[in-house]
Amino acid sequence: MSTIESRVADLPELYQPIFGHPELSEGSSRSSHDRLAHIASIYKVAEKIQGRPLKVLDLGCAQGFFSLNLAAMGASVHGIDYLEKNVEVCRALLAEHPEFKAQFTFGKVEEFLDTVEPGEYDLVLGLSVFHHLVYDLGKEQIKAVVEQLLHKITVFIGEFALAEEPLYWGPAQPQDPRYLLENSAFLHELSRHSTHLADIQRPLYVASNQIWYLDGIGQRIQSWTPNSHALADGAHQGARRYYVSDDYFVKLFRVDGMFGPRNQTELVREAQFLRHPPEGFDAPQHHASGGNETESWLVTDRIEGELLLDVIARGEPLDKRAVLLDVLRQLVLLERQGLYHDDIRVWNIMLDAGRRGRLIDFGSIGSEPKDCVWPHNLYLAFMIFVKEVVTGYVDKPTPLREVSISPFSLPQPYADWMNGLWAKPVSSWSFQLLLETLDAATGEAGEPGQESATVLWMTSIESALQAIKKHLHHVETEEISTRLSIEERLKALDEKGDRMSLIYERHLAELERDRLKLSEQLNVYCRANQTMEEQLRTYQASSDHWYQRAVENEARAAASEARAAAGEARAAASEQRVQALLSSTSWFLTKPVRVTMVQGSRVSRSLLAFGKAALRKGVVVVIRKAAARPDAKRRIIKLLNHYPPLAARLRQFARNQGLAGHGAGPVASVMPGMAQSMHPVDDALSSRAHEVLHKFEKAIKTKDVR
Repeated sequence: MSTIESRVADLPELYQPIFGHPELSEGSSRSSHDRLAHIASIYKVAEKIQGRPLKVLDLGCAQGFFSLNLAAMGASVHGIDYLEKNVEVCRALLAEHPEFKAQFTFGKVEEFLDTVEPGEYDLVLGLSVFHHLVYDLGKEQIKAVVEQLLHKITVFIGEFALAEEPLYWGPAQPQDPRYLLENSAFLHELSRHSTHLADIQRPLYVASNQIWYLDGIGQRIQSWTPNSHALADGAHQGARRYYVSDDYFVKLFRVDGMFGPRNQTELVREAQFLRHPPEGFDAPQHHASGGNETESWLVTDRIEGELLLDVIARGEPLDKRAVLLDVLRQLVLLERQGLYHDDIRVWNIMLDAGRRGRLIDFGSIGSEPKDCVWPHNLYLAFMIFVKEVVTGYVDKPTPLREVSISPFSLPQPYADWMNGLWAKPVSSWSFQLLLETLDAATGEAGEPGQESATVLWMTSIESALQAIKKHLHHVETEEISTRLSIEERLKALDEKGDRMSLIYERHLAELERDRLKLSEQLNVYCRANQTMEEQLRTYQASSDHWYQRAVENEARAAASEARAAAGEARAAASEQRVQALLSSTSWFLTKPVRVTMVQGSRVSRSLLAFGKAALRKGVVVVIRKAAARPDAKRRIIKLLNHYPPLAARLRQFARNQGLAGHGAGPVASVMPGMAQSMHPVDDALSSRAHEVLHKFEKAIKTKDVR
């Protein structure tokens, strides 16, 4: 088995396919190729934007499938995983491709993210890893971590678990996974993918503060806004985002909230219109569009210019008649095709580089000749637009547009122009008529015509309605402010409730762990108690045994005490007998005999010692005299030559007596042997004397004197 095979076999879970080893990838928990297609496409777009290979960070890299595939595309990759066995597999696979610029390290994601420096990485992957961090650290902390990360990198791709997943981390997740990324400039759901854990698909997002990406197209963001114009004032509550880049204009709308149906309808209609605009209509080119369960998007050419609203707000000089004619020509062209723009506003007119007025917001073009809000009649609504252009004053469009639908408050020549329209039957009104009459109008600008009763009545009614409208706007503003405040409080309460719920869940989990721990401890205590009971029974049996032994020992001790008492009685009796002996007449009469025996023993020992000394002296004298006679000396030496032991003893005797060296000559060498030969005689005499004395003393001791 190869090193890689053994390391793969040692994995606790084969989560991803093994890069370059399809034979080892069978049975992997997730195929990962579907997500890789999106990641590779984003990598190519970001690489083109950066103008170089990207630096990639793969958080929770598992077995390195995405890391190594991006390294094969030329990226410099750093993979990190908290499971050391995963890292070992990644390193073993990397060893097969020394040309790859990659490294893999073991560590915790949250700790590593604290060390990331701005610009250190371009692309960061976080695939199904952040739900673990949310469970451990809470969604608010992880949201802050992700937000901080997005300020340091170019683009982030993340897959997030959902709160409805039937697993332990589910309750800790935000209800909308976008919550963790919502503060990024660009956020788009790429797709949804099944997992091996539950029958719920997880969303895959791309987020960035620097670039946008949709359907394989992307560029660096020049500017973006959640509002379509300056007066929108959060009207869509964050459900729309508009992006401007070098070549493209991007709309990204949410379709899963209260504005969802309108947002989805607008972008679908706009995409359809731009794919096949009417002949002669100057429309930007359509590049991409699409949608999913949560979003709808559109990518078109960017129109160089600015909104008519912004030019009016700055008070810049403006050829008002030319702008109106430009707009009318486009409306006429649409009208001929049976199409109508239901939202003709100063914020839906773009003044291009040539200062020509161009219709935008093509999603508002449809077949129904009706404005989207009050006063609903397209031509009355157009009159309000005309007043805003020629007067240079644009009223807030909430709760309804400015109440000015009559031509009487318009300056000349626009008052006469509109009066001409009012003089005709409503059924004959058309943008073609408005275009022809404005084009033919030659009057100079000036004050309105002479006031009549009808004009006075109309202007009075309109001013009263406008006052009511402003009051309604104030009430609505207050209501919105109150509602937002309540929503913020409710959100805070929900978040607090979520935190409390999470704390409660964790406490329940801790209590369950404590219960299991206590149960285990109780089992241990029960087993220990059972062991102690068994030991106690053993000790009890041993105690009974030793108690019986003690009883027996006490009985023996009592018997010993009885024998000791009897012995003491006999000793007392013996002592009495000895005293009787010592005080008896016979003991007194035999005293001379005893004394004689003792003294005799002493005398015999003294006589024996005296005899030994005399004998030694005699031997010495004999030897010395013999040494003086040559013939006797020769006979002794001859005799000693036949008896070497005797000669040795005589030599020792001579040394003991100090005869050696006194001129005795050869005689001295035999003296020890002669002296030694006398020792057995001494020993025999001494032994006999002691034996006689011992027998005498024994006879005295054993004699029974009464």
